[in-house]
Amino acid sequence: RWISRRCGPCVIQAGDLDVVDSSTFYERPMYLPLKDQHLLTVSAPAMVELEIEATCCSQTEWETAPAFEEYRQRLRFDRWLMVP
Repeated sequence: RWISRRCGPCVIQAGDLDVVDSSTFYERPMYLPLKDQHLLTVSAPAMVELEIEATCCSQTEWETAPAFEEYRQRLRFDRWLMVP
């Protein structure tokens, strides 16, 4: 998981995200390969907290795993928008 907290107006890129402390990070460090990848533009004065979760597997493995369905249900319950 990565997180970024910013005050707008601003641009958030992949390199702006900080790793959320996790014991698994130290066992197998993950990084986002495209540090300059544009993620979000905040055009008005606002406080933004962006959290990204990533998994290391193929798309097929992820979509057929029981964890994916639990993840989708949790997001729907929390009223998150699912973008393919």
